Amino acid sequence: MIPIAAKGNHNRRPATSYTQLAAGSAHADSMVIGAPDETPGLLLSTQLSPEGPLTIHALHARGKGDLLETPDRPACRLNDPAEQKNLPLGIRVSKDHVEPGFHLMPRHFRWFQQVLARTAAAGVAAFAGDAMVAARYLTERQRNGDRGDSIAHAAAGSVRDAGYGLLGMDFVGTDHVFRLNNKRVEAFSGVETGLFDLLSAEGGGVEEYRKAIFAQRGNWPQETWDESWGGPVSVQDDGTVLAIRALPTCDH
Repeated sequence: MIPIAAKGNHNRRPATSYTQLAAGSAHADSMVIGAPDETPGLLLSTQLSPEGPLTIHALHARGKGDLLETPDRPACRLNDPAEQKNLPLGIRVSKDHVEPGFHLMPRHFRWFQQVLARTAAAGVAAFAGDAMVAARYLTERQRNGDRGDSIAHAAAGSVRDAGYGLLGMDFVGTDHVFRLNNKRVEAFSGVETGLFDLLSAEGGGVEEYRKAIFAQRGNWPQETWDESWGGPVSVQDDGTVLAIRALPTCDH
């Protein structure tokens, strides 16, 4: 587990990035997994100067990290719903000293492993536009979000109602049409059909889904253009795909 803090700015000088890296450091330091001072971190500040190139400032906090699965703590059942825990706040530096922040203790590793795996599965389902499938893998707090009435995911408002054959594989998902520099563009986001069938199976299929993508490692299409689609296509290791193409101009 590597906490990441990413920020950006449009200033011409790097001073703002230094401030952002300092703020990111405070955020990363507030998350400890396992032993104190052993959680690695990655801090990023992207400088988008209007007069120069894009510059990424980065800091890496060293640390060996901590495995969520150890011989004395076997893997949990990922298809089972995750318990909604309310863990106490505070980083226990020593027996008598607690710093502000969040400390994930070893006794919570199995629960955290389960939440991470199910949240990742929910993200894949939401990327395909199926909010109902995504919701089954989230805790009640995750489903409600800050407003208490919606799933907290960027693609939750999409509808899974599209399917395409891309790079020799079948994908199911959702598509959107928008304008980019006065040109109509279609974007399709989805997941490989067989993998989505696992995630949408009755009773959940997170374990089966993760075994399938693990077995598929290194075998996903490497091409970045599909002639029949007519645009760039990107397939990720989790089975998701993003495809974009320009649409014909309508004559009036």
